Amino acid sequence: MACEPFRATRAVAALAATALASLFAVGCGDTIGDLPDATGDAGGERVDARRLDAPGLDAPGAGDAPLDAPRADLVAVSHARELRAAWVSTVFGLDFPSRTGLSAAGARTELAHIVDRAAEAGLNALVFQIRPESDALYASTLEPASRFLSGTQGTDPGFDALAILLELAHARGIEVHAWMNPYRALTSDTVAAAPDHVSRTLAAHAIRYNGAVTMDPGAAPVRAHVVSVVRDVLTRYDVDGIHFDDYFYPYPDASSTPFPDDASFDAYVAGGGALSRGDWRRSNVNTLV
Repeated sequence: MACEPFRATRAVAALAATALASLFAVGCGDTIGDLPDATGDAGGERVDARRLDAPGLDAPGAGDAPLDAPRADLVAVSHARELRAAWVSTVFGLDFPSRTGLSAAGARTELAHIVDRAAEAGLNALVFQIRPESDALYASTLEPASRFLSGTQGTDPGFDALAILLELAHARGIEVHAWMNPYRALTSDTVAAAPDHVSRTLAAHAIRYNGAVTMDPGAAPVRAHVVSVVRDVLTRYDVDGIHFDDYFYPYPDASSTPFPDDASFDAYVAGGGALSRGDWRRSNVNTLV
């Protein structure tokens, strides 16, 4: 189930993922469309500036290390213990782009406006959705260009949205975090997938459920593909973080139909696996992260 259309506000949970040498954050939050305009009139909406400090984190005795313990190395960041960010949704063009078929100049103008609004609101980070449908809002050889840019999945829009945003935001001292949906293949099972889309290259692990297509989290090739995509972005783009949204199994449909992952679960059991289906599913997600 996608979080973006509901513009829900939810605390961001940060997970350290040393294997990917990056930061993973999961959840849904305010999008750039929820920011006040330049006049300061929020129109009934709000900016949600969240502190990273967990309750009690700095309280005396709360996880204090022994006095003689070695100090951990500190890493310089652009903000002092506070992440003031907005989510920039691209699925269905919620925040960007305003329409499919934008020119490179048009895309740059829209992204510049987003950066301007973030700066005016005092934000120091943008969480930009670069993989809403196992696709790409950046130059990729691993996944097809997003249909939300051109109107057709796999059609080159003529610009690299992530590269443009990185240039514009970093020039203003604003971080850009790359937001990915790891398991969502297609928001609707009626969408025409490009030949190189993961739902076709790993078709045996593409599961139709509740009107959408989800890649099976229990399939090792699916997890390996996601990791390859993350590594590719971290290698080629100066992003300041990686965020996962919808990093879990799909919500039940209206009839509570079980998610049809019998094939991968049965294979797990046949191989000697002893976890219950629920614990096995949680283990699959943990393994990816």
